[in-house]
Amino acid sequence: MNLKMTNRSLHIISFDNPYPPKYGGVIDVFYKIKALHSIGVSIHLHCFVDEIPADFSVLKKITEEVYFYKRKKKFWSYIQSKPFSVHSRFSKEMIHRLYQDDFPILFEGLQTTAILSHFESKSRKLFLRLHNNEEKYYEGVSKSEKNNLKKGIYWLESIKYKHYQKSVFNQFETIFTLSETENNEVNLISNNSTYVPVFHGNETVAQLNEFGHFALYHGDLRISDNQRAVEFLINIFKELPEHKLVIASKSGESSVLKQIKNAPNISFVPADDQKTLDKLFEESHLHVLYSFQQSGTKLKVINSLFNGRFCLISSNMVDDKNVLELCSIANEKATYKEKIHYLMKQPYSLDDKRSIVLNSVLNTIENAKQLEKYIFTL
Repeated sequence: MNLKMTNRSLHIISFDNPYPPKYGGVIDVFYKIKALHSIGVSIHLHCFVDEIPADFSVLKKITEEVYFYKRKKKFWSYIQSKPFSVHSRFSKEMIHRLYQDDFPILFEGLQTTAILSHFESKSRKLFLRLHNNEEKYYEGVSKSEKNNLKKGIYWLESIKYKHYQKSVFNQFETIFTLSETENNEVNLISNNSTYVPVFHGNETVAQLNEFGHFALYHGDLRISDNQRAVEFLINIFKELPEHKLVIASKSGESSVLKQIKNAPNISFVPADDQKTLDKLFEESHLHVLYSFQQSGTKLKVINSLFNGRFCLISSNMVDDKNVLELCSIANEKATYKEKIHYLMKQPYSLDDKRSIVLNSVLNTIENAKQLEKYIFTL
């Protein structure tokens, strides 16, 4: 192990393998690592995984070192006082490695903080990237879940996080939140938070012609909130037979096909690769996104604004005012239906405001420099 001290070396502990960046949380982790590397920060990456990957050459190119640790998903992890998602991510091997130097540590999500007690008496700079208000997140998942056993497990996880997050927030020099809402919530508890927008990987805003051909929903249909959102949208488009809806996902095809059996204007497309998703973004006229829970700014909204035309969302999907102003908002079914009908007929043109907001507020390099300032300067 190379212990040569530099003034900008950083340990990052990730809750999952960030490559390939295939869902919201790891997208933020991967493109954050990439942006920090591009401005000269040396990254020592530690990842908790279910299975250790055979090939991680992409990560090797943007880090000094990469280590993987298998999660410990034992039954007794469910009955501990710490949340299961925290308790299952503990590694003595990682602690030993972290003791070999005094580089700052950035914990990606509360899930990675099981080792915190081993650094309480150390003069170590500790930082947290808060990916969610986990208490509210699991409460929302519990409400959306139909399986009673899973509903109970998620509810218990929410209760555990309610106590856990309050007990650890003050152990960090700075907490970097993904949303203004969570920033305010953390500052009420520990007054050590700052808002740093999501790292997303988009570099330019797409230049598209005036009209696409359909409305598009894209999301991970293993997640119960997304399943509810799709049911909501299917019910709306069944009442709008003149407008086409495409539902794109890597999962959930059989469930969707059952729901749209008698709706010829609604179709499902397996989104197995980025090329398929890119084509759908280019050809769609309207992105229809909806959520039943508050969770900061959803990455799917950011991707839709960079790569699509119109974007219709529920107001709880974005809490950055600058980004929210780029979207059409509807929370009730009747209003949502009216706005679909209106927007599907409107010609699209990229305005200056959209480009300015996306290229400034959501500039990954500038946001990486903000992290660098807090970790190495302040």
